[in-house]
Amino acid sequence: MAKWSDSILTPQELSLIKARYFRSILNVAKPTEEASALRLIGSLANDAQTADAPPDLAAAELAALEAVRRLAESMHTREHNLVAAWNGATRAVQHWLGLLGDQPQ
Repeated sequence: MAKWSDSILTPQELSLIKARYFRSILNVAKPTEEASALRLIGSLANDAQTADAPPDLAAAELAALEAVRRLAESMHTREHNLVAAWNGATRAVQHWLGLLGDQPQ
């Protein structure tokens, strides 16, 4: 049986799927009650980078992961400007998607 890591998808295709997933989770989490939103964002914050992605995609993905981690930390500690953290995570994911040729939603 083939494993996900043995997939025939290219690193770019995997990155696109992942970036769309991040966008979807951010869109679902934002209007959700606080505890559920934190669980959703926390699940993204623990994700790993896509292996073998080209340097520009790898940099954009890393920036999105870091922005989502800052958002999760802001939600958890309530010490930082939450609006700025949401906006930063959203912009980082949109940039990542833009490099992959995905249209904004």
